[in-house]
Amino acid sequence: MSEEVGDFQSLATLHFDDRGIRLGDLAKAVEQFGVWGWDRYGDFTLFTKGHPENVRALDRLARQNELNWLPPRQDLDPASDLLWFFGWPSSRLPKFEELAVSDFRAVRPSDVTKIGETNLTIVGALLWVLTEKSTSGRDPEFASGSALMDHMEQEFAGIRGLSRRTLEERFPIARKLIEMPK
Repeated sequence: MSEEVGDFQSLATLHFDDRGIRLGDLAKAVEQFGVWGWDRYGDFTLFTKGHPENVRALDRLARQNELNWLPPRQDLDPASDLLWFFGWPSSRLPKFEELAVSDFRAVRPSDVTKIGETNLTIVGALLWVLTEKSTSGRDPEFASGSALMDHMEQEFAGIRGLSRRTLEERFPIARKLIEMPK
């Protein structure tokens, strides 16, 4: 499926210009809609999901995500970098704002409950490790949940969700969820 190039928007341009489209949203678009680029014969074409060139585009986006965390972010070579090679004609540009919003809307209330319960289970496990005798021994600084709350209150004063009241409310629930051994 070949098409005239027209006004080509590369993955690099879409990510690094003023729009600053997230790499995850670019990857979702590549997976859902395919990505345009030049085949080995120089024809401008659409590479659909599963095509080796589509996979190369996704791999390069994943690599860029890793590179974005390392200074400096000047790793692009416009002459050969795949971020410049893949993209979309302006007339076929995906609606990235809908991709980002659709993920948010996909979270169901039951998912939020499961996430909250999982987080409390993790807190319960951490409480047990810090305040009870585990295989690695107990940290003497945190002999009790109260001592741990004192420490957290001092270290994280003013941070939303870590007030003494919230901790006193959540610690017992977290302990119950993990069913800590005595």
